[in-house]
Amino acid sequence: MGVPGLTVKVNCVPTEANRDQLVPLAALAKDRDLSVRFIEMMPIGLGRNLGRLTQEEVLAQLTDAFGAPLDCPPPPGAGPSTYRTFPGFTGRVGFISAVSHQFCHNCNRVRLTATGYLKTCLQYETGRDLKAARRMTSCARSSQRPSGRNRPATIFPPPPSPATRP
Repeated sequence: MGVPGLTVKVNCVPTEANRDQLVPLAALAKDRDLSVRFIEMMPIGLGRNLGRLTQEEVLAQLTDAFGAPLDCPPPPGAGPSTYRTFPGFTGRVGFISAVSHQFCHNCNRVRLTATGYLKTCLQYETGRDLKAARRMTSCARSSQRPSGRNRPATIFPPPPSPATRP
């Protein structure tokens, strides 16, 4: 797109409601060096009730419009996405399909929610409340004597040893 080192990714969650918009969206990558990524709806929260489309359904729709997909290397920082391109395309089309093509073993992402939770997986409600941890650290610092004896060594428990991991 004309800026060295800048990677543009356009994300879309394909559902029955936006099925007719997927081909025009993917066409953005035809003449532009960018990635259009289709992120599979996870069946959690409100996503349980939405008509999600699988990677195969989206790929079939794109194949009908653009021809047979071609393998292509992922761009830097692609994470767990798989990428394809189509004949005559400058950019790529990516798929992040956590349900139909589980990639937990390759996932390298953590997420920080708007409410301050650090999550290693969106599938689960568990995480670390960083806002509470920050408040604990701030309180410990404000009551700390100059020697530092009142400050906790850490706010997180140590990780399990390799022998005790599941």
